[in-house]
Amino acid sequence: MREDAFGGGTVDLVVLSAVRLQGESYGYAIAQDLGEAGIDGLGEAAIYACLRRLHQRGLLTSRQVVADNGKARRYYALTAEGEEHLDGEVLAWKTRRNAVDKIIEAARKR
Repeated sequence: MREDAFGGGTVDLVVLSAVRLQGESYGYAIAQDLGEAGIDGLGEAAIYACLRRLHQRGLLTSRQVVADNGKARRYYALTAEGEEHLDGEVLAWKTRRNAVDKIIEAARKR
């Protein structure tokens, strides 16, 4: 999917879901997970901006880890508030998806 196919809420949903999938993860690994899921049009810059925004909103914690090679990575994990927020967003997504599926299926039968 292309980056412009995602609204801001959808980007948040897939990024939070990717963090939940790993338990704790960093931007590049999240980009890889999303790419493997077929969401390869979402650029790393958009993912990093989303991570910063979600962290500022208190939905993610972060910690910086310096590897043996001296390179620092920022790892993110869901907060309790982030878990609740994601659960609500997943429910909203499923509701929207079902509504869209209904109209698509009705149009296909026509």
